[in-house]
Amino acid sequence: MPPEAWPHQVDEADWIARRSAAFLNGDMGTGKTGACLMALRACQRVLVCCPIAVGPAWIKQVGLWDSNRETCLVVSGSSKSRAAAVAKTASRDNRFVVIANYDGVWRGELGKQIEKVQWDAIVLDESHLVKSPSGKRSRWLAKLAAKHKSAKRICMSGTPCPNSPLDWWAQFRFLDPEVLGGSYTAFRSRIANTHPRHPAWVIDFKPEAIQALSKRLDPHVYRVTADQVLTLPDSIHTDITVTLPPDAKKYYESIEDDMVATLETGETVTAANKLVVVGKLQQATSGFAMTSEGLLVPVSAKNPKRDALREWLECLPANEPVVIFCKFISDLDTCRDVLRELGRTSSELSGREKSLDQWQRGDTTALVVQQQAGGVGVDMTRACYCLYYSLSHSLGDFEQSLARIRRPGQTRPCRFYHLVAEGTVDESIYRALQEKKDVAEAVYSRLTRRVLA
Repeated sequence: MPPEAWPHQVDEADWIARRSAAFLNGDMGTGKTGACLMALRACQRVLVCCPIAVGPAWIKQVGLWDSNRETCLVVSGSSKSRAAAVAKTASRDNRFVVIANYDGVWRGELGKQIEKVQWDAIVLDESHLVKSPSGKRSRWLAKLAAKHKSAKRICMSGTPCPNSPLDWWAQFRFLDPEVLGGSYTAFRSRIANTHPRHPAWVIDFKPEAIQALSKRLDPHVYRVTADQVLTLPDSIHTDITVTLPPDAKKYYESIEDDMVATLETGETVTAANKLVVVGKLQQATSGFAMTSEGLLVPVSAKNPKRDALREWLECLPANEPVVIFCKFISDLDTCRDVLRELGRTSSELSGREKSLDQWQRGDTTALVVQQQAGGVGVDMTRACYCLYYSLSHSLGDFEQSLARIRRPGQTRPCRFYHLVAEGTVDESIYRALQEKKDVAEAVYSRLTRRVLA
């Protein structure tokens, strides 16, 4: 027997079933997957594209909501072996769902085999991951949708535009190109003011155009917030302020001075270059610098963030589960070193290691997470204490990471702690994320004001 659906899930499933294209913009834990599977019961051949970490969760959800449907998970192995698994599944005359990860679905033999199947529905879970108009996987999925015009198309994301309203375009290129038009350049021109000599450089957005965009999107988007449909525990945020030692502060300010000098020359600074400098500043607040030879070296004998982490952990019971989010590999290493020193066992979820299951089983007490790798589709409700050692510049990553802990299944108030180096980029990034602003622009604006004062 499937679980009893919430009223909003029933309404959501009915809304999807009546449409050829639908965008589910629901917060984490509001039951998007269940509603989607209920709506697709009449579809025989379903393709789901998702982050690799979310694949097993789809298997579980299919078992709950549509147990008579065959599942085929193709997120590991060679492209040839995965293609063979899809072909074997598709050869049988039954209802099935193929679950593929974004990085693999379009490549090699698997991509060719996916194109051959006559899909009745194609689902993009965490669809904001295909927001890049020029990204290979984004363009391939748009072509796949165009080739299978009769297939129902569904996008699912709690943070559809983590960077800016421009993020909507590529997702709707897959869903229904007629909604936002077939040209990204034209779409950008309609809603944004750009640099006169560099059209790709967005200065700001036109208020009237953003209002018109909202009206344009509204009929195609089903929005559900957690506060509307769920009773979640309180969320408490606390800053832990640290002060950089003199030698670290000197190094940090030398990076700022180089940035200011570039601004004063009137040289155009691209968004990508801004993020590189922001990253250097962030790494400095964590106590490290990259040499010209590509070596990572400490900028001071003292690391106040490291000391603050140790003090924070010492204030908690030794067996209290905790989650620590970081941006850099060097931060992951620092955190795990501190945990070892305190006799705490730890697991890691990052691009280099995925031992989340150990922590979820209770084999370890601490989970150290690279925010970009652990923000999407992961249940971390075992912990109610979370510390941000360093922050990703992405608003989407930040909001997704918060929702890993404060979501259905969490029974205790959620306490989020933020390590912030006083008078540094940490303050600007944290404030920008809270206010849902562009991080790189917030950092540069701060510098400009400091120079002119």
